[in-house]
Amino acid sequence: MRQIAVFALITNRKGEILLVKQRTGNRFWTLPGGKVGPGETILSALRREVKEETGLTIRTGDLIAVVNREVRRSVAIIFAGEVVRGKLRDFTASREIADAAYAPRHPLPRGLSFQAKGLLQALGATGTPGVRFINLKGK
Repeated sequence: MRQIAVFALITNRKGEILLVKQRTGNRFWTLPGGKVGPGETILSALRREVKEETGLTIRTGDLIAVVNREVRRSVAIIFAGEVVRGKLRDFTASREIADAAYAPRHPLPRGLSFQAKGLLQALGATGTPGVRFINLKGK
């Protein structure tokens, strides 16, 4: 059985994308989100993960993409997210996240995770409407 993960594509008024930097492992920048826990709905898991990682409360928006992550044997579901309250948290005590920041879509920032880079490239410059199915075979 595949693990299900959820991620939020959150943009600010400038069209920049909110990214979080992992504290451990490769320390990549990625979209905020994580695994759906037992008994959780997809949307409640998304809101929980974003709050835990960033300190922000979001309203979930449209489904943007479903990503088949073959190497991880998981599926990632990406939704649009809109910040409704909160400020980016202080990350000094976080075990998971080292930092969070808004970054421009173009050019793509350095240090993105394979998944985040693949997703943002697949969505293109405009993030045109419509759900995408993305098959990531590497890393």
